[in-house]
Amino acid sequence: MEHMFDGYGMLLGFDIDGRNNRVTGSRRFVESEAWKHYNETGKMRWREFATPPKYASMWEQLADIGNTLLGTLGLSEAVTDNASVNVVPLQDGSAVAMTETVQGTYRVDLSSLQTLGRVQYRGDKIVGDLTTAHPQPMPNGDLVNLVSTVGVGFHVYRHPAAAFEQRQLIATVPHRRPLAPAWVHDFPATQNYAVIPEMPLYFNVGKLLFGGRSDAVFMDWKPQDRTTLHVVDLRDGSHCSFRAPPCFVFHWANAWESEDGRYLHLDACLYEDPEICNDLYLEPLRADYAPGRVPGRAYLRRATIDLRAADGSEVQGGWQPLVPDDICPPFDFPKVSPLKRGKPYRYVWGASSVRPTSAHNSVGKWDTETGSVQVWHEPGVLVGEPIFVPAPDATAEDEGAVLAVVVEADGGSSLVCLDGATLQEQARARLPWQITIGFHGCFVPAA
Repeated sequence: MEHMFDGYGMLLGFDIDGRNNRVTGSRRFVESEAWKHYNETGKMRWREFATPPKYASMWEQLADIGNTLLGTLGLSEAVTDNASVNVVPLQDGSAVAMTETVQGTYRVDLSSLQTLGRVQYRGDKIVGDLTTAHPQPMPNGDLVNLVSTVGVGFHVYRHPAAAFEQRQLIATVPHRRPLAPAWVHDFPATQNYAVIPEMPLYFNVGKLLFGGRSDAVFMDWKPQDRTTLHVVDLRDGSHCSFRAPPCFVFHWANAWESEDGRYLHLDACLYEDPEICNDLYLEPLRADYAPGRVPGRAYLRRATIDLRAADGSEVQGGWQPLVPDDICPPFDFPKVSPLKRGKPYRYVWGASSVRPTSAHNSVGKWDTETGSVQVWHEPGVLVGEPIFVPAPDATAEDEGAVLAVVVEADGGSSLVCLDGATLQEQARARLPWQITIGFHGCFVPAA
């Protein structure tokens, strides 16, 4: 494997028993077809994010190229189903492990971490296999997500709360470049709107099929195209678009509507360009970066869209900083209180970097009202995505706990619990085995 995004998905679970002061940890690979094939043969079945399979002959490569083209259209099983990106809880008590292909969605049991089977969508005509692993939860329990179909556009759809296997099409928004769709890793949404961030980072189909690198892995960076924010009304499927400065975003912190319904506020961890994608190749990570080279940094930014403005108009003010850059450590994996998702909020927690390193070695808390920052840091550690869990009887937005997986300086691993308000460490459960830093997870209260 060549890139941080290429490894096969493993679930990591913790059962926290507060009454008996006990934490039980477990781990298990998602039994995708990609993982099973590699486990049985030692060979890759499909390309992962940045690592292509090794071919025995030119004819084998040509056959794979044809299958991949069909796979991106959802017409064959020829793109990876390695569910390595996110775990999303469902209303029935199970969960789905997801990646950015439709076939890479698997139901999993949250207690045993057993893979229950690939999700098979029923009764819709939504074609395409490029999706996001970040479906957005609605107040009624529904999930909203999108599929990107080469040559067509973005299909925004809804999973009913009681039937994840169903997809109800809401709207289709054409691609700016139909044969080179923009990469969308995550998107913001409120109760009434979903926003498709069409940033100027496009799939280079030739690089994807035949190998080789472009500006960012296999994608082309065209900042002259700027960013288009497509606002889709989830009630009737109507949509309009707004222009903003070029940027790259992995993750959105939150989105909400003004009380009068006129403005839509979008908060994100924003990079100036997609160089961070290249920074996550294993080669530079192992060799350390060249002297003077600074890996990509993301800072907290807000765009405010006037929904009464004309279709195609400019976002006034562009991307506004919420915390001054000179005191804001670079960070990503932003999390707000689940009680504030889709609503006005004050605090956001994330995995941050204490200098001189650019690795996530700390947990940060950003106050969007005062512009202040708090940081928990321990020398030599690596920190995974922090998750804020509000106290059951909380009266303050930051009253609760922050949970984060930590790889310690000696190579050991722990689950760390921090006070949500002060970031003071409250507890630590050291694991009997080593882990690596992963991507996204969730907190599920006991039944």
